[in-house]
Amino acid sequence: MRASLCTITAVATAAAVLVGCGVDTSTSGGEASGDDSGPIVLGSHVPLTGPLAAGGTQLKAGAEAYFQYVNDQGGVNGRMIEYKALNDDYNPQNALANVRRLVERDSAIGIVSTLGTATGLAVLPYLESRNVAYVGALSGDSRLLGVDAESPAFGIAPTGVEMGGSLGRHAVEELGGKRVAIFYQNDAYGTDGRDGLRQGVEEAGGEIVGEAPYELSQTDFTSQIRELQSARPDVVALYALPTTAAAFLKQAKGRGFDATFTADNPMTDPIMVGLAGNALEGLNCNFFTAVNGETSPEVREKAEILAKYAPDVDGGYYSFQGMAGAIVAVEALETIEGEVTSASFVEALEGVSVDPAVTAPIEYGPDDHQGGGEFGFAVWRNGRIKVLEDY
Repeated sequence: MRASLCTITAVATAAAVLVGCGVDTSTSGGEASGDDSGPIVLGSHVPLTGPLAAGGTQLKAGAEAYFQYVNDQGGVNGRMIEYKALNDDYNPQNALANVRRLVERDSAIGIVSTLGTATGLAVLPYLESRNVAYVGALSGDSRLLGVDAESPAFGIAPTGVEMGGSLGRHAVEELGGKRVAIFYQNDAYGTDGRDGLRQGVEEAGGEIVGEAPYELSQTDFTSQIRELQSARPDVVALYALPTTAAAFLKQAKGRGFDATFTADNPMTDPIMVGLAGNALEGLNCNFFTAVNGETSPEVREKAEILAKYAPDVDGGYYSFQGMAGAIVAVEALETIEGEVTSASFVEALEGVSVDPAVTAPIEYGPDDHQGGGEFGFAVWRNGRIKVLEDY
């Protein structure tokens, strides 16, 4: 457990979005990784346009910043890393086409730091068939997070069920929520979180008094707010994406919804300040990724790397998660003796034991591809996020 964190002023900044499918955003040029003296090619599919673009651009920036830092230190065993992050527009077909291109044309030995459940599930069978590592998917789906050690997926994030369980227990035990209602995204991401919330609330002795799903394309949540408000909950748990959570909070508070609100890790990101404004006040969150303003020397070091190589991006949930995937990849690459291939990369990942600092510690093994499962808790006060308990 690292030392408690201080409050921060969160400033939401938007990274430049590279428009279009299949955008090549390499950190360096050169030969494919099949040449043992040329660059090592790693790739990613990430939404740089569409509903998840704000998070996708920051996640990509975090990974690129760390790889550029490593290259400036001489690379890995004398070889540069070429990182190609292609825009999938949060479209599964685009994601699969991009990953096939990365592996078959660009000779990428691994896919590192991605965002999206539907897109991740679309590419995973292909990567499994080629034994190509899938590292650091930002998703709540267990299939993408290393639960099956026979798969080349290596997780950093906890599963959605684990995240929801943590949130549910905290809602009852720390926030006094004997009556809890759930607002959640109606897809695999949201239903996993909802299932975890149900379990966590029940384990802590609370009661679920209402549930309201929403569709990703929705912007008006009047019906969900009415339904949840009529259930008279003490605590409302949001398992949503930042844009949706912000709109829900503004609409709910505008209708005088008097309850304590809590949400999962994405709502700790600095982008929430610009999205939610005053409606963010009092929102409780759990987190497994360091929040902006972390005061430990290890996280300060990573924040300085981000500031140097991606000065327009704040440290937070998305950028730190992207950086964590890059840290894990480099840790594995440094141990490879001999030819660097997709197979040797998978084998090296199974020996990784690292504390990225920007996430909870990670340790893999041949029978364990899952990341950390520790959580901290924080609350938004006056536009700043105050950490109550570190992971």
